Amino acid sequence: MDKDIEKAFEFLVKDYGLKYEYQAFFDAFNDGRGWNIFTYSYYNESGCFTVHTLPQRGELDFYCSEIFSTNYQNLYERNINIYITTIEEEIWKKHSKIWIFNRPFFLWSTRRITQAVAEVLKVHIEKHGEFYGIKCDKNTKK
Repeated sequence: MDKDIEKAFEFLVKDYGLKYEYQAFFDAFNDGRGWNIFTYSYYNESGCFTVHTLPQRGELDFYCSEIFSTNYQNLYERNINIYITTIEEEIWKKHSKIWIFNRPFFLWSTRRITQAVAEVLKVHIEKHGEFYGIKCDKNTKK
């Protein structure tokens, strides 16, 4: 379990009342290589946002689906990796700066990417009341 991921996105639960579910899928591809997938899903009735990690390959991916599922393949309805940097672009630019240099996204650490995505989502939700079709209303706050 990656505490950095949980910490970065805990605002979705605390501020917007989304439900949270951590799931570990061992030997997920049933090929005997022992590929383990870990998912961190934040969801409500309007959709599900999932952070997926595959540590053996160093993968960190972001997905959205219409519903939460206990089957990891159902969580991967829509890969948003290619769209994630298209919202709140000024935040991405800020996070890419290292001193006076721009650091290419592929050199970022998992922690840095996770923190940037969380900040992007916070700002986008404040402006639009949703992210990637998942409605977030402060009135649902616990």
